[in-house]
Order: sequence, then structure tokens, then C-alpha cells
Amino acid sequence: MADSDKHEAGIFASPGTQIVIPAGGLKVDLDRGEMTVEVKLYYDVAAHWLQISLVRTREAQEARKAFVESGNQNYEYLGLEFNAAVSAVVAIATFFDAIYAQCKSKNPSENYTSSQKRKPKRPAVVAEQIRRVFKIEHNRFRELRPFLIELYELRDLAVHPSHDLEIPVMDERINRGVSPIFLKFNSKLAVCYAQQMISVLEVLMEKNGRVAESTEEWKQYLRERYLKLIEPYTTRTELE
Repeated sequence: MADSDKHEAGIFASPGTQIVIPAGGLKVDLDRGEMTVEVKLYYDVAAHWLQISLVRTREAQEARKAFVESGNQNYEYLGLEFNAAVSAVVAIATFFDAIYAQCKSKNPSENYTSSQKRKPKRPAVVAEQIRRVFKIEHNRFRELRPFLIELYELRDLAVHPSHDLEIPVMDERINRGVSPIFLKFNSKLAVCYAQQMISVLEVLMEKNGRVAESTEEWKQYLRERYLKLIEPYTTRTELE
């Protein structure tokens, strides 16, 4: 068998992978001199959505810059700006969906269940779940909830677009009429929501003595992992 066909036993742990030995997962047989280990893995997909959103935001900015440098003549860059901007906004919303799912699994005692007969909308549920787990103060929560409502409206607009005929709107970049959705998703919009995402994330990472021990451990992981991901976008001028 060629060396290239051989597979070494073990675990590949890429960045964002957590390896855990569950209770009873380590077994030692003294009579036989054997040891067996059972491991379980958790892969932090939210971190990738965070990174995707920031990369796509930067790409939207680069496309806008290239369009301006073309003398506002190369319209291909407008399509690239739209593609990157709409991808960035969807990725930001998906990032918060992933954080919501982590909140539910890491601290089940804080899971939010609405007492209303009418099912609350998704952004309201996500916001309340995050508030409960991270013990966000009400004055800051008042800023989080409307941000998520607007974000999810944009996400729905991108993922479930209307097929109705619409009146063109003026695009000042080219002084021509375009589709409303084409005008809405641009680099400035992506930058705005990426900046707000980072602001919310910084609040979640703050030390807070009122959170559960498991949540504080998670917050420490966020500080170690996520700060490295957002650092290039907070110390330079990518998101300006």
C-alpha cells in the first residue's frame, strides 16, 4: 500500500474545534495494560459566519472603490458590490442565529419560552434568549432588539425576495433607475450592520458577574477566539 493511501488514527482539530472527553470516556484496563479514550467534538460554526460576514463586507467596499476608480463606468463592479453586500447581511443574521442556538444548548435553564398565544417573531426570540443568557442590561437591550428586527427584515428580503414588479428607484451612482433591492444592498449598508454586529459582540464579551459559570466560560472563549477575528476590522479602516 502506498504511503499516500495510509490514514493515521487521531482527530483533526481545526481552529474552532473543541475536544471533550465525556464522563466515563477514559477507561483503563490494568489487567491487559490497555487504555481506551472516547472523545466528542464541538465545531464553532458561528465563528465562520462572523468571519464570512466581515470578509464579504470588505469585498463590497473594494467593489465600490473599484467602481469609483473606473470613473463610474464599469457597471460590473456594481453587481459585485451587491453580491458581496447581500452575502454579508445574510451572514450577519446567520451569525446571530448561531449564537442563539449556542445560548440554548449551553445554558438550558435560561431558555426562553413565550407565554403569548401568538408566536413571537424570530428576532424577538433571538434577542430575548441572548439577553437572558448574557444578562444584558435593559438600556443596552433596547438597542439590541431593534437592530435584530431590522437585520432579520433585510435577511428575509434577501432570502425571500418579492417577485412583484416594482417601480425603479434612482441610483445616484449611475444616475439611472434600478431595482429597489439592487440599490438597498450596497457597501454602506453592509458596513453599517457589520459595525453594529461588532458592537453587540463586544457587549456579549464583557465580563459580567451575574452570568452563570458556564456562560462566563463561554464568554472567555469568545474573547480568546472572536477578538482575533474582528481585530483586523476594528484597528484598521476596513469598516469605514
